[in-house]
Amino acid sequence: MHTDPWFGRFWFWRGPSAADLSGRLNFLDALRGMAAFSVMLFHFYVPSVSPVHAELSAVFPSAVGRVFEQMYCGVDVFFVLSGFVISFSMHGHVANLRYAGNFIVRRSLRLDPPYWVALTLMLGYYVAFWPSMWHDFYVTFGGLRGIAANFFYVQNLPFIYPAKSILDVSWTLCLEVQFYLSYLLILVVGYWVSRLPLRGGRLLRDAFVFLAVGAVGIWSFTCWIRNPSSDFAGRSWTFFLGVGVFAALRWRVPVLLAGLPLAGLVVLFIWEQQTHGIATAVTAAAIFVAGVFGRLTTLLAFRPLLHLGKISYSIYLIHSVVGVNLLSQLAPAVAGSPPAAFGAWGLAVGLSLLAAELLHRTVEAPSNRLSQRLKPRRA
Repeated sequence: MHTDPWFGRFWFWRGPSAADLSGRLNFLDALRGMAAFSVMLFHFYVPSVSPVHAELSAVFPSAVGRVFEQMYCGVDVFFVLSGFVISFSMHGHVANLRYAGNFIVRRSLRLDPPYWVALTLMLGYYVAFWPSMWHDFYVTFGGLRGIAANFFYVQNLPFIYPAKSILDVSWTLCLEVQFYLSYLLILVVGYWVSRLPLRGGRLLRDAFVFLAVGAVGIWSFTCWIRNPSSDFAGRSWTFFLGVGVFAALRWRVPVLLAGLPLAGLVVLFIWEQQTHGIATAVTAAAIFVAGVFGRLTTLLAFRPLLHLGKISYSIYLIHSVVGVNLLSQLAPAVAGSPPAAFGAWGLAVGLSLLAAELLHRTVEAPSNRLSQRLKPRRA
């Protein structure tokens, strides 16, 4: 039987050695920056959040407005990136209990200080500008227990203490933390499997991790297909898709073997017109293609995008505190005046970026440096 040699080579092509993921992954930084910026623009425009939407819709062409309305998909980009980056950072470490504790402390140092500052500023805004409504706010968010739940990322867990998110983007941080802990648990159990008095301990560990990640990802994907939701059951598959992309690049899985499922996801979600799914699948496919061609360190490596990526977490946290609240204060003054509303919108964008830069330099960057000092060496 005749076989096309080009097709055969392509099927077994595993990508160049650059796919070993060495160096700074600038492509991911750029994607992260664009995702954070897009979420900010979404919140500053859509009527459910922005108090000047009516005026802005008269300024921006309808096509631009529709683009703004789809920019909430930046959170899906974040989820895939998180899955990829966390699996990349944990690869090569012995996932024993000591490493698990170290990982949790380092993640806490990276996430908590900027988040707690943003959350405290939001609480301060309500106290300062809505003193007559503070009691209603206190009741709405569950009192001290609800505020504490927000500080520790458990407000979306009904079996602990269900509460509303004070900072509107914090529901995604809850899912981030839940993904970290679930993936860490899989790796720790995998480590203990490798310690069993059986032959081929590492092979058993790898098989367990592969099956566990696949099982959780498929379970979540099934939940999402049946009833799209924003809890761990409905969204964790996006994180584990990022884990899968990292594994495919790290182990140099043949291109078509890994690429066909990703292409299938893209086609499926385009067919279903599922915007969240399209953003997730396209992000995963883009990272895989960039990795296969050894471009993760060079693609989109433009200084402004890379800087946006550096402060992306601060942008994500602070834009509601500064930008949305600023638009709320200016809304009465610009009501009925599209040019004035556009000026307020531009001011909100500029001040939010400035506040993000300040938050990054004073809180996030020092916390990241401390986290890096605690990072263990790879095995």
